[in-house]
Amino acid sequence: MLDGELLQVAPPRDIYADPHDRRVAEFIGSPKINTLDGAVIERGLMATSGAKLSVPESIAPGTKLTVGIRPEAFSLITQPDAPNVIEGLVHLIEHMGSDLFVHLLVEGMNEPLIVRLHAERAPHIGSGHRLVVGVKPTQMMLFDEAGHRLQKTAISESRVTPIRETA
Repeated sequence: MLDGELLQVAPPRDIYADPHDRRVAEFIGSPKINTLDGAVIERGLMATSGAKLSVPESIAPGTKLTVGIRPEAFSLITQPDAPNVIEGLVHLIEHMGSDLFVHLLVEGMNEPLIVRLHAERAPHIGSGHRLVVGVKPTQMMLFDEAGHRLQKTAISESRVTPIRETA
């Protein structure tokens, strides 16, 4: 609930994994979800913060979107010129025992991009280093300009005609 408006009712795990509204996605989770604003530049591709991210081909070019990416959805990448890759400068590292929360300064973003990495897999990362991270399209959440989540069924390229039952 936000400002008296009921946004979503579900168990916390379901809300975290499948928020129906951008405000819900930003509310649940620590650290909070990364949000990147952008627009579809061609079928299947959006531009945001110096990166190109995959989107369903059913979304028309020119459509403005916000993509939400949880910190744990990122992984280290060695090829920076691929889709679904974001490059940034390490600003801050929070050591959380087995995990690191790496804050990246990314061109075009007002807030740092927060990436959760396993500490043993990233011992070489330090403040000031350039880091390249990638994310799978299945782990990106797309929101329209009003903040509503584009559900997988709504953006699916296949169309199913419902069968009407008769009594």
